[in-house]
Amino acid sequence: MDLEVTDLACRYGSRLIFSGVGFRVGPGGLLVVHGPNGSGKTTLLRCLAGLARPASGTIRIDSDQSTFLGHRSAVTATMSVADNLRFWANVHGYFGKDADVRTQKAAELLNITPYIDQPAGSLSAGQRRRLGIARIHAAGRAVWLLDEPTTALDADSITGFGTLLEDHLEAGGQAVLTSQKPEFSDSAASIDLAVHSGMAEGKTDGESIYSGVSAGPTRETRSRPEFA
Repeated sequence: MDLEVTDLACRYGSRLIFSGVGFRVGPGGLLVVHGPNGSGKTTLLRCLAGLARPASGTIRIDSDQSTFLGHRSAVTATMSVADNLRFWANVHGYFGKDADVRTQKAAELLNITPYIDQPAGSLSAGQRRRLGIARIHAAGRAVWLLDEPTTALDADSITGFGTLLEDHLEAGGQAVLTSQKPEFSDSAASIDLAVHSGMAEGKTDGESIYSGVSAGPTRETRSRPEFA
């Protein structure tokens, strides 16, 4: 199923922060959302995740197949790394051996196996971010909604995340991520919310300035059973 957004507008309080946003992301597609602080990047992802309501427009998304990583990595400080990953695998329908396999694989891919039995609260900011990304992988959902996922990551971890993302897209997954960095700009469709924020100034909800972007695979994709 394509993720499709049409003529979306969102408010923060009484202020219309962006308007006329539209895009489509198909299987294997990656969309990078750019824009300065305050342009609405986080708000857009929260709308896609069902955590905020847009002022107008439509969102078509398979909510049962989507998972969200915000600025906070959504890990419990008093739980071990393994228990955090297992919890999120359970939340998304993986139990017993299946949950253990996903937990182990996610820890290996993000290089947090050495800390697997440590409380998450004892990790550094970069290690917690890697754990947050690992729990996204452990969830096994097709649609990744990632808010500045490389924040606090060192160069090696950014490279590792890029590999993980590439594998996800090749498996037929989809991703929308926000970023103020150029790591993914060359290989992905992108949208600049600064443009849509500027357009929103002086507009009312009834005025449309819709334009669309399409993000499809730039590589051959393969089907993956857990996305069914």
